[in-house]
Amino acid sequence: MKKVIVELFKIKPEETLALMDYPRKGYYDVVFASTSIFDYYVEKMAICKDDRLKGIWIIPHFPREEKMIVVKMYSPLVELEDIITYLEQFCDSVTSKGKIFNEFGFWTSKWRLFVRLKKRKNGSLIIPPARFRNGKVNGDLFFPGMPEYCKQCGRYGHMPKDCKKEKCGICGEENHVITDCPKKSRCSLCNSLEHKFKDCPKRYSNVKKKAKAAKDESEKMEEEEQVIRKTEKKRKIEAKEEKDYLNELDSRDKELAVYLLSEVDVYREKIEELRTRITRLMVNAKERFMSKYHAPPWLLELVEEEWDGQSMPTQLLDLLAGNAIRNGFYL
Repeated sequence: MKKVIVELFKIKPEETLALMDYPRKGYYDVVFASTSIFDYYVEKMAICKDDRLKGIWIIPHFPREEKMIVVKMYSPLVELEDIITYLEQFCDSVTSKGKIFNEFGFWTSKWRLFVRLKKRKNGSLIIPPARFRNGKVNGDLFFPGMPEYCKQCGRYGHMPKDCKKEKCGICGEENHVITDCPKKSRCSLCNSLEHKFKDCPKRYSNVKKKAKAAKDESEKMEEEEQVIRKTEKKRKIEAKEEKDYLNELDSRDKELAVYLLSEVDVYREKIEELRTRITRLMVNAKERFMSKYHAPPWLLELVEEEWDGQSMPTQLLDLLAGNAIRNGFYL
């Protein structure tokens, strides 16, 4: 362990709180003075390929990728969902632990979030930038043991005063810093060059708009389907009512036809009876008429031919009148 702790990694006593050895169990417990020192040496051990590390396992007492971070946005209008979306580029999981208030109960425009950082292939952690932008709004990120961060190149490990400006933190190219990057127009939320923040499909306001549009479209389609269903139901009801009505009409028509046929038979009998009575009355009337006016047989035949039982022809009246005068009768 002397070769590893002192010679290889050159851990200084002031950087630790204790070095506890367990000879029987075969391991050492190094307690560092701060999480930043711990993270530094763990990162260094992860990339070290020295043969002296063969057969040695470095096991932290807690998952190094789990951090409680504080995010401060320089505008209280930034949505929490956009902060979470941004951090998901660097974290496997992000859980909000709520807002941070000061001693007077005022919100400080800060959020506390519990995250599980992603790892690179070599086992080192991917740490989100300490300074980032959400659209036009700047944000700062803090967590215990956070290493030094350079706001010029966007990298951890040194301060701006010590920055050599080797590579830009946005595009990775040399000879310029973040503020002068020609590709600065990339989306600050998802890091895409295809669109800007305001058009980002992951932006919470855009997600809400899309969800609302989808919901409105769904509700519209549902309303149209309901109208179609109601129309179809109404059409079926009307068709059934029409069928029932026609069946009822058919039944009524049949009943009416039977009734009318029976009435026709009754009236036919009455008509025949009336015809018989009228014929009999007409015969009686002719006989009385002829006997009254002493009409000769030829006149009787004429009456039978000309008289329709309602009105007597003028010529026939003249003949009857003349015959009556000759016989001493007056009309």
